[in-house]
Amino acid sequence: MLSAKDLSVRYVTPARTVDAVKSISLEVQPGERFGVIGESGSGKSSLLRALLGLEEIAGGTVTFEGQNTHGAPRALRKRLQPVFQDVGAALNPRMKIRDALAEPFMIHDVPVDDAKLSALLSTVQLGVDALARFPRELSVGQRQRINLARALALEPSLLMLDEPVSALDVSVQAQVINLLLELAEKRKLALFVISHDLDVMAHLTERLAVMFAGRFVEVGPTKDILSAPKHPYTKLLVESRARAVESKSAELAKEGCAFAPRCPDAKPECRAAVPPLTGSNHSSACVVHPGA
Repeated sequence: MLSAKDLSVRYVTPARTVDAVKSISLEVQPGERFGVIGESGSGKSSLLRALLGLEEIAGGTVTFEGQNTHGAPRALRKRLQPVFQDVGAALNPRMKIRDALAEPFMIHDVPVDDAKLSALLSTVQLGVDALARFPRELSVGQRQRINLARALALEPSLLMLDEPVSALDVSVQAQVINLLLELAEKRKLALFVISHDLDVMAHLTERLAVMFAGRFVEVGPTKDILSAPKHPYTKLLVESRARAVESKSAELAKEGCAFAPRCPDAKPECRAAVPPLTGSNHSSACVVHPGA
């Protein structure tokens, strides 16, 4: 369904050049729940925006249902919908919920009425009374449900979720996660999720990629990665169970494995070249702990 090959994203400023995404390849199958986890600054958001066609790419290709996402036709974009992290910024504060939900239909020339909008609200477990409200009159959790409803309006086959519950209280997080799982099952939706929260990924995804310094360092079934991580960076994430493991740029190797300066198992060969992902079912980019 979604495929990237050797995808790279580069930001060039007068002061410096930053390679945010470095030759990443991935595939998301129909109905699959795929996640990308990593610390702040690892390149997750740049990757998601590049996959959506919202970020210029420095190299590689991205296709969705066989078509290039960059410059994709409107009909294709209906089936690939994002839900962004900033719950408040995603909704126009001057626009009532009725108009916010109707907007996708209008853009794509699809007839819409209050009955259709009410049914859409019911899908995300909200009442019809929300139609007459402004975003400020709703809780953060309700606003995220509105964002989700708007993404579902045109019946996509894949939702791209950017930290979908990070702005919510823990109790509300559980409600939204359960809602997403229910929708994915009922609608045969594929989910692509980025997050820095392992607990969220444990519930929401079935396959996981671990991202560090712009590269995937481990990819495999979520349950396998969380129960038996291979790459030393993944082990650090799992052991800390942290929402983010901060790193300093000075701690990143400029050659070879970027994690080598922080790795307890590093060997001289780790600094010689960037280790490729090895293994078919549970892959790891580590010369000491290869994939299987």
